[in-house]
Amino acid sequence: MEKLAKQLAHKIALTLQYDAEREAVVAYGLTALLQILATLLLLGVFGGILGVWPEALLACLAGSSLRKYSGGAHASSIGFCTAFSAVYCLSAALLARSFLLEYYHPVGMGLGLLALYGFACRMVRRVVPVDSPHKPIRSAEKRARMKKGSYRVLCVCAALSLLLYGAGFSRERGRSLLMALSLGVLWQVVTLTSFGARLVAAIDHIFCSEKREVKS
Repeated sequence: MEKLAKQLAHKIALTLQYDAEREAVVAYGLTALLQILATLLLLGVFGGILGVWPEALLACLAGSSLRKYSGGAHASSIGFCTAFSAVYCLSAALLARSFLLEYYHPVGMGLGLLALYGFACRMVRRVVPVDSPHKPIRSAEKRARMKKGSYRVLCVCAALSLLLYGAGFSRERGRSLLMALSLGVLWQVVTLTSFGARLVAAIDHIFCSEKREVKS
């Protein structure tokens, strides 16, 4: 995926006579776009087969929207990151539509939402943005802008959660969508913690170390 993005960026740079720095910016944007499209395709296909595509899509949109501003732990491979994101969102959707739905309780869900968004706001205040070692964010202005963006996304997610919470009193689908949204936000917030970073590193090591050894 990254290789394809670089090839496309190189062709665009030659056509528009961009320098190496602008070509790198185009390559980064194309990589992000291809990753989004690939994730949505996987969720659309497998979510449709499993009958949970609305929940899977909502979990993905919530997590990815927050990640755009907050940052978080990274996998070593974009392909693995894409596959893992799709698997997590599908798992969250299935969990919301089956196990969690069976044990849903309005009071428990309300307390869970308060704990989730309270914890999320605390992490945003303390650590956001969590940048990558390869691409550190040195600008104080950009860091402040990303922190504000994270708060805005959390406000949108919280407002949507309240709407779905109200719909959940009369509609089962409202409850499953609410839980899928919550799981999407939860995972992204976890990746902001040191525990989340270790967890992502461990998963990455298990699934990607063998591939790296074969290549070497």
